[in-house]
Amino acid sequence: YAEMGFNLLLVDLRAHGESDGAWVGAGWLDRRDLVAWCRWVVGRAGEGARVTLAGISMGAASAIMACGEGDLPEQVRACVADSAYDDFWDTAVGVVGSGSLGTPPMPAHPVLDIARLLLRLRRGGYDVASAKPVDAIAHSGAPVLLIQGEDDRVVPAHMADALAAAAGGAAEGEGHELVKIPSAGHCCAVFADPERYWEAVGSFVNRWS
Repeated sequence: YAEMGFNLLLVDLRAHGESDGAWVGAGWLDRRDLVAWCRWVVGRAGEGARVTLAGISMGAASAIMACGEGDLPEQVRACVADSAYDDFWDTAVGVVGSGSLGTPPMPAHPVLDIARLLLRLRRGGYDVASAKPVDAIAHSGAPVLLIQGEDDRVVPAHMADALAAAAGGAAEGEGHELVKIPSAGHCCAVFADPERYWEAVGSFVNRWS
């Protein structure tokens, strides 16, 4: 992105890196943080700012959900979402049941149901099942580029298809794109085919940003 001429703002989402927080909210709370960061950028750079949101996995889901917010600044011109899930709850059920993140497979229910209840009542105060980028993308205020590895076992490729099918608003028609990379696992499309990956990203952001 720097080589394409972008100024970069690298943000750690909640409970990641140097950001505060002890609980990961699956992008549901983070969507509002991203809106706030975008408003901060516009306030700093001026009304002529042109912003592209880009994220990977939960960061991609967060970016899509931010694009569905009604108060997202109009200066956000594009979104690049790599390996975004369409529905966090469905993703969590699949991951826990299959052990696709390296943990032993276990029954998703009641394990996830208990964790969800604890977060709602005692810890985070919110419902992780609310994190549904597939709903948000229909109201996106910016065109969305979806990038998906075809061999992703964490976020299956059919989730990218669901996001693409649901895309509406500014992401509809010629603005919306879906690129699938063969033989790529979760968040690994850039390694499986870097030339195609950056060609797709560069073409998209140069068109809309």
